[in-house]
Amino acid sequence: MGAGAVFVVAYVFFVLTPIGQLIDDEILEAFRAEKLTRTALTSALHWINLVTILLAAMVMVLLGAVRHRFTIGIVATVSFAAAIVLAEAFKLVLPRPAHQPELDEALGRVGVDTYPSGHSTIITAGVIALLWAWGATNRPAWVVGAGVIIVVVSATVVAGWHRPSDGIGGISLAIAVMAWAGRWMTCRGADEPKSATPHGEKTLR
Repeated sequence: MGAGAVFVVAYVFFVLTPIGQLIDDEILEAFRAEKLTRTALTSALHWINLVTILLAAMVMVLLGAVRHRFTIGIVATVSFAAAIVLAEAFKLVLPRPAHQPELDEALGRVGVDTYPSGHSTIITAGVIALLWAWGATNRPAWVVGAGVIIVVVSATVVAGWHRPSDGIGGISLAIAVMAWAGRWMTCRGADEPKSATPHGEKTLR
């Protein structure tokens, strides 16, 4: 619920209000790198594409199977895909008023609604899904995952691909979708795999 609220609040303030758009675009302008760096980052960001998305989905399913978490692997994969589809759908249907046409034109963003960032959604949902399918419970794994998310989301801003609010929207959307999936699994009593003890009893692990 919290991530969903962040998604809505970020959209209302940074996209629908004049002051929000001004702040958002000025931050983008401040952090956007020179052309050479933007070109290098663009090449790197292009690695996040349909092929790598499909490969990541396959890895999620395989991880779930190998770790005896097949159901969780499937749900993680479906949630990963759902987050991506929702991000693209929101970009198509959510309006963006032209409050800062001059600044948008200078940034090459006239009439372009990039909220939420697809790349931010993909990397956030992907990291969560992979760690979930693997069954990672140690803090270092999640810290590393968070670091990867921060690096990729920051790269979209520095490369001039997305406004900061787009990254916030992508991250919060992905977290909201994955959290909903987690709650659904918990309600079904399938959030953790079961294994037999030497005495034949079923325990959670």
